[in-house]
Amino acid sequence: MHRLAAAGLPIPAFEVIGPNTRLAADDYGPFVLVKPSHSFASFGQGIELCRTSTLRYRAPAEFPEWHPGRQAPMFAQKFIDCGYPMSCRVLTIFGEPIFTYCRQSTKPLKLNPHKDVFEQHEYLPAPPDRITFTTREPDLLQLAADAYRAMPEVALQACDIVREKGTGRLYLLEVNPGGGTWMFSSESCGSYKQSLGISDLAAEFDAFRTIARMLVERTRADAE
Repeated sequence: MHRLAAAGLPIPAFEVIGPNTRLAADDYGPFVLVKPSHSFASFGQGIELCRTSTLRYRAPAEFPEWHPGRQAPMFAQKFIDCGYPMSCRVLTIFGEPIFTYCRQSTKPLKLNPHKDVFEQHEYLPAPPDRITFTTREPDLLQLAADAYRAMPEVALQACDIVREKGTGRLYLLEVNPGGGTWMFSSESCGSYKQSLGISDLAAEFDAFRTIARMLVERTRADAE
């Protein structure tokens, strides 16, 4: 997150949660995401939404045995209200898009006014109320390309991006640099094909030819 911020990318406000952490609503709004900083947390493990006013520090021992909060500090990230629960993923190779998909609920976001903490199914789209589709929105693809320039030593990047309600502004939530983001032959490959209604995930951006071209270009550039 610090690397992305230093590159001037549009990321939500964030802060590591310590014993004395008190977040200002003027900076963070009414809600924040609480996320693990442990590098092996994935599939949304340990992430929850809470009210900014009630956020408090939890010592590692307070978390369940499985929770990534036992391994490293948790951090708060401003919650971006998109109107409808949604998220977009852009997979890039050296900043070039090779796969995208978006998830958006068909129902507006409504949070229980009597609760302080919300589980993921309450603020993220989930089956069966989900529309899954690919996207070629130029500003979204450009933001993913800009993310690569912030971390050029990481060739394969899966960028998670949301669009704010009202302003239409894009925010880069995070960059996933792990091999698990390779959709074309991962364990999730079949479910992606089914959700998108396509048989070839590589077709949209001619992914394998694009990858080959980028590898040739980078090899030649590095050899000079």
